[in-house]
Amino acid sequence: MKFSMLEVLFIMASVAAARQLDYFRSMFPKPYPHALNKGVDPGQPLLLTPYIERGDIEKARLVSETGSYIPQPGHSGFLTVNKTTNSNMFFWFFPAQVNPKTAPVLVWLQGGPGGSSLYGLFVEHGPFSVDEHGNLVRRNITWNSRYSMLYIDNPVGTGFSFTGNDSGYANNEEDVARDLYSCLTQFFQIFTSYQSNDFYITGESYAGKYVPAISYKIHVENPTAKVKINFKGMAIGDGLSDPETNPKDFSYHPLFLARPETRNAIHVGNLTFHDGSEVSEHLSNDFMMSVKPWLATVMDNYKVMLYNGQLDIIVANPLTEAMLQTVDWRGLQAYKAAQRTVWKVNADDDEVAGYVRQVDNFYQVVVRDGGHILPHDQPARSFDMIRRFVENIPFSDLHQ
Repeated sequence: MKFSMLEVLFIMASVAAARQLDYFRSMFPKPYPHALNKGVDPGQPLLLTPYIERGDIEKARLVSETGSYIPQPGHSGFLTVNKTTNSNMFFWFFPAQVNPKTAPVLVWLQGGPGGSSLYGLFVEHGPFSVDEHGNLVRRNITWNSRYSMLYIDNPVGTGFSFTGNDSGYANNEEDVARDLYSCLTQFFQIFTSYQSNDFYITGESYAGKYVPAISYKIHVENPTAKVKINFKGMAIGDGLSDPETNPKDFSYHPLFLARPETRNAIHVGNLTFHDGSEVSEHLSNDFMMSVKPWLATVMDNYKVMLYNGQLDIIVANPLTEAMLQTVDWRGLQAYKAAQRTVWKVNADDDEVAGYVRQVDNFYQVVVRDGGHILPHDQPARSFDMIRRFVENIPFSDLHQ
């Protein structure tokens, strides 16, 4: 794939930041603590693929239920995506707190590369956060209130996801998409009642490559797939982190994940929680590869939202806008001519929440007073943004 000069400048700026303090991964705690030995049984890792192969689907749903130590009901476990390399992906699924039978399902993919999606769960928009003592705290504003949230440790070797062979690591976005697709199709074989629900892929930072990769993979495979995915669109946010300004609560969740009670409840046993360094190493050549053609295809066929925090100085909004000027999709000329509109969460708000450019089913959003980790910085605005996107509520329509 060839690059425009703007893309090259974008990559050069990102590389410079990554080389200085490894900004892509610096938001994630390192090293993660090992499992604590408190005389409490952490249980065993739960591999769910054998249940699928035996046709024991109801049992798979039952055994994957998280334990009572977790206050929000959900399911977790591992899905084998490559038997030869013993590669397994960890997921944690929270059915929507309201109308789960019909609520859209959102996948969240963290960036890094090698950042666990549990970071998004605990720090950004999951049903709870973790305090300085390693205890769960209910989050007042959570995407899970309206949507079923599926957090996947991606790629293989990230977080609790693991492989038994060096060849099991992803080396490019084709590898990432292949493993994720296997994970998702197995997930919907277990949780069949959610298969017909609207389905969205979301993520931030380096997941700006993962999200188009798996979206394009679904687009290509769906017409002939035995397990079809009701894919409706994707949303990407840039969340690269400045280590000088990261809040302290970014690093509390490893304490919770180290507890044997937690590990038993989410079915990971004594497995190592990987910091993603090996994932990052294997994807070193992927860094300079473009996914822009896949992005264009997805933009031509589905809903797409790209959003930035106005205060993001690592991948600032002008860089996103410059890249969008070169994406060869059917709405490019209309996008170039589109004007920004003002968006408020509520009609009577004094403060502007952000600015939106919309062309057909494509949305580019800039969120005021938001930085790299937008749902953490601006939870109410981020939630309103994702709600309008998923539920087709116009950003200019302030009816709640």
